[in-house]
Amino acid sequence: FEMSAPNITSELKKDLEILK
Repeated sequence: FEMSAPNITSELKKDLEILK
């Protein structure tokens, strides 16, 4: 999780956009 912190952030943003 810590290693791919930035990557996870991008994924979360993508998920949020999809949920919208």
